[in-house]
Amino acid sequence: MEAAQGDTTSAPDGRMSRAEATADYLVFEVEDGRYALPIGDVHEVLPALEVDHLPGDSGTLLGVMTLRGRMVPVVDLRRHLGESERPVRPQDHFLVAEWAGRHLVLPCDQVLGIQTLSREEDEETLTLVRGRGRIAWVVRDAQGLILVPDLTAAMPVEDAA
Repeated sequence: MEAAQGDTTSAPDGRMSRAEATADYLVFEVEDGRYALPIGDVHEVLPALEVDHLPGDSGTLLGVMTLRGRMVPVVDLRRHLGESERPVRPQDHFLVAEWAGRHLVLPCDQVLGIQTLSREEDEETLTLVRGRGRIAWVVRDAQGLILVPDLTAAMPVEDAA
């Protein structure tokens, strides 16, 4: 029986079972790095669109955009991942994703496609990669490691009413 996509239920020892550790991911590039998000978290891929930039330093919040009549935050994924910063280019892509129950837009350089990948379970590799920060977990394909960003820290803080 195949595990549900995006199922993150772990075994009592905290490790993922092999069935749960394999899922479909949208693989994309930012700078020279390959990254991925679980396909169930990605709603659509769009060409780069106009972003309304916010004044001042907004951390990893690049700005906002209107998507189907709704204001959606645009996260500066390059800054969040520690890659070199640059403006959004017309040839970039926008990933419309959901993280922690909130929609957000993530600009990326290129979308590479959907792949069925397995989570990396080697503790030494995980420790080294997580030492970079802002990485939730790692998956692997024939070309090597692909990092899955932890977007929790990139989420805009909601105003307290």
